[in-house]
Amino acid sequence: MTPDEINNEYKRMFHEDPERRPFWAEVMRAQFVLLTGDSTDPMGTLKQYNVLPEVIKHLTGELPPAPEPKQKMVDKYQTVIDWCMENHLFQTDANKVAEIGDISYASALKFIKDRPDLFYKIKKGLYEVRNPKLVRLQESS
Repeated sequence: MTPDEINNEYKRMFHEDPERRPFWAEVMRAQFVLLTGDSTDPMGTLKQYNVLPEVIKHLTGELPPAPEPKQKMVDKYQTVIDWCMENHLFQTDANKVAEIGDISYASALKFIKDRPDLFYKIKKGLYEVRNPKLVRLQESS
């Protein structure tokens, strides 16, 4: 479809239903995006241009997949804590902690610094993982 054909097709819609004008304007914008954008992945192109989901459904017949919810930092830290409980006396570094928790290197260093009960510094950059419950049991016996 050429831009003129799109204009003529939806010009009638603009005059018939004033309440739906924003929707039809978005439909026109989406069609222009499809005309000028990457034609190999129309759904991706429409999402890249922030086209509304109802407009995508109108044009393609299917809704775009919902984005996956972001994992919260608390959950990432809990993953590291759970790993520490399972790997008592394991030697590790901040890179490994960052990889396990799917966090940045700086966040891993901060977490290690904030949790001396879980990490004992052996030397620069090398830490021993501690399980606080097992440490208390060993100290009491």
